[in-house]
Amino acid sequence: MVNRRLLVAVHRLTRRITIILILFCGGVFALHMLLRPQDDDTAITNSGTVVAATLAAVSFSYSRALDDAKTDKKRLIHAGECFALTAIFMLASSFLEYSAHESRIASWVPWTEVEKYIQIFYWPLVAGGVAAFLFALIPAHQAIDQLSDVLWERIRAESKNHGSEP
Repeated sequence: MVNRRLLVAVHRLTRRITIILILFCGGVFALHMLLRPQDDDTAITNSGTVVAATLAAVSFSYSRALDDAKTDKKRLIHAGECFALTAIFMLASSFLEYSAHESRIASWVPWTEVEKYIQIFYWPLVAGGVAAFLFALIPAHQAIDQLSDVLWERIRAESKNHGSEP
């Protein structure tokens, strides 16, 4: 039997740590995108898009599988929507980073009028990619918070049910 106090303590700890981890990792990656713009970071943002979209699908599927608790369904649907929004922001970030990277590659080409205009948009593209990535962190945290709340509450209820059996 799992101790309920331990479950509550772990749940509170994970709620506090997730925001710190998300902001720390996101901040480090955003700084990396700003300080090393010549690196191609689209693989990371593409992976983030895939993870967020998958978690949205899992949240939506889990909400459909539940038929007993309407509040849990609403919270899971909200988590799925937040993950979907995160995926959209990550996709925008990936698109902007890719555009910035390709405009940087164009700087090796001899300067023509077209390349001059491409170079004008380089830093705004980088800044837009970083901003989209940072905006993706907000709904990601909200979604993780909602999903973990539902899962922890169901785990606690399940441990309570098993604890009452002889």
